[in-house]
Amino acid sequence: KAFAARERRNMADAVRELAERLHLDNVEIRHRKDYDGAEDARPARAKGYYSRKSGKIVVNIDNQRDVQDAVQTLLHEAVAHYGLRQLFGEHFDTFLRNVYEAADMDVRRRITELALRKYGGDFRVATEEYLASLAEKTDFENMPHSFWQKIKRMFLAMLHAIGFDGFADKGVTLSDNELRYILWRSYENLKEPGEHRSILGEAEDVAKQVELKVGNYGDTAAEEEPADVAERREEKIGQLFFVVGRGFDE
Repeated sequence: KAFAARERRNMADAVRELAERLHLDNVEIRHRKDYDGAEDARPARAKGYYSRKSGKIVVNIDNQRDVQDAVQTLLHEAVAHYGLRQLFGEHFDTFLRNVYEAADMDVRRRITELALRKYGGDFRVATEEYLASLAEKTDFENMPHSFWQKIKRMFLAMLHAIGFDGFADKGVTLSDNELRYILWRSYENLKEPGEHRSILGEAEDVAKQVELKVGNYGDTAAEEEPADVAERREEKIGQLFFVVGRGFDE
């Protein structure tokens, strides 16, 4: 119990530290006991979510595996509601410029066509749309592995520019699928900001997390018994229909 309590404190401290570095003053850390007596148990089972009622990004600290999981949960929720541009400002513009300059001629041509056809010559937004397309399996698999590694290094460099490098000592990093989701979610937020997102947009977000096995739908099947796996899949389907049918009050 002492070890578990210490781990929860470490996770909570890491979430608060990242929230401060991202200048987020609306992050709330909750525990399972905070939901005692609640009519709807879904929020209590989530790793994190955005509460429209309170305007808070909620991180359920008891549902995190470790510090890395807790930090990634906050990052996912912050990107989903704000987008990378609002979170990182000019650092994100630098990241997009570096991606474009590191791309081969074929990728540059695709980005240039997008910029001229859709965005009035704005190469930054066109580059962001290209990166969002990598959430699609075919696009991701068809890109050179070496270029993806460059993108990942440049993204981590952007995080380090705001002091994220300190989290490396805690074992925090990003998997390929987590980065793909973050890039996709940020662009979707640009098209339809969090406070104006439709119910269908929320459902699409849940579906993408399930597909990439990130966020509240991370792949923990290897740690579960077969009966638990079936129950979790049923719960995922139920949550998806919950989003479509009612939206999120919490």
